[in-house]
Amino acid sequence: MTKEVNAKIVDSALQKGWRLEAIFHLGGMTADDAYPTAFEDAVDEDFEDVARVLGVSAGRAATIDRDALFEFARLKGKFGFLVLAATPVRTYLADTESYSASWNHYRSKWFYVEELGAAVPAIETWVAKECADDRRRSRRDTQ
Repeated sequence: MTKEVNAKIVDSALQKGWRLEAIFHLGGMTADDAYPTAFEDAVDEDFEDVARVLGVSAGRAATIDRDALFEFARLKGKFGFLVLAATPVRTYLADTESYSASWNHYRSKWFYVEELGAAVPAIETWVAKECADDRRRSRRDTQ
């Protein structure tokens, strides 16, 4: 990863209000049939979401097991990065851009990208959607 990519990630995370919870390089873990425990634990927690991000259909994601998912990823050439990003839930104040937020209450989402820098625009799009949803909820709750 280059300094430019690092700077892009840091700048976006600070400006847009998100953080990286986990980064796994799938290609670096495929040399063996056994995956690292930290990866298995993370995947098990959000298994269906991870399966869908890797390209498994919604119907199959509900029934596929871990070994089949890892084999699917290998066969499809998914050797890039599996990234878990998070953003706090925001409570907007009236019809302003001001909000309160805490990392005690946040949402997370998995992304798959071939290059880590490519995660930034995808995460920014997701964060913008979450902010818009939070803004609508805040308006509804104050009416």
